[in-house]
Amino acid sequence: MIHSFYENHNHLDPDFSIIFHPNFLSNSTPFNDMMHWHESLEMIYLIEGKCHVVCGPNKVLATPGDLVLINANDLHKFEAMSEHTHYYCLIIHSSLYESLGLDTLNLSFENKITNSKCIEIFNQIIYEMTHQDTAYKVAVKGLIANLLVELIRHHILQDTNLLVLGQSNKKINLVKNAIQYIQKHYRNNITIDDICSSIGFSKYYFCRTFKEITNKTATDYINYLRCQYAQKLLRSGDYNVSESCELAGFSSLPYFSRIYKKYMGYPPSIEK
Repeated sequence: MIHSFYENHNHLDPDFSIIFHPNFLSNSTPFNDMMHWHESLEMIYLIEGKCHVVCGPNKVLATPGDLVLINANDLHKFEAMSEHTHYYCLIIHSSLYESLGLDTLNLSFENKITNSKCIEIFNQIIYEMTHQDTAYKVAVKGLIANLLVELIRHHILQDTNLLVLGQSNKKINLVKNAIQYIQKHYRNNITIDDICSSIGFSKYYFCRTFKEITNKTATDYINYLRCQYAQKLLRSGDYNVSESCELAGFSSLPYFSRIYKKYMGYPPSIEK
């Protein structure tokens, strides 16, 4: 799966603005997920395995039967802790809860949802989305409305928790700005100095903060994005390894081959 850092969810049906799908992670895959964010509320329900859900400064352990919520615009990623991790993902676009008269963009919820009623409702959503019986979209909208009511009543973050989150906003925003710059320029010959100049922070503070928040270096992010783009080119069948290397922003073919194997788990020649 190719991950971007800011995800713009284009919903196929404007009258049913959710994304629902099963997903799989493995701890044997290098860099199986990267920090990203989007303007939608996201919830995951773990079916099998074990993973950490990193939400800004928080890290939530998820095991089968757990429901985890990721607030809109929160920087987050998933870290598989087992060979086979299977979960259902529900992404609710802001237009859906706005149509219900709710403004969850200005609300912050707890990440670990322990309310048994929320879990029961989520399982009903799974049933409706996987069976897709007559009028299932109407049923799902009603279930999401009930779910949001439960979240607002029982899982709003208290002021003390919001204060802690506010203290980390400076670092989170620094990382978001850096990621946006990297995403825009990774195919060019960019340097750490270029990123620091763009976001207005010293090299030392930037590198320390980026690693603290993402657990990756900025160079990791640049190289991983380049490898993802090279993978896309190689799989298209229109470009060979050398061409993909150059177009992705790598200046050395041997370095590209080594980095590609490090991040993807196999050499680029296998993609052909």
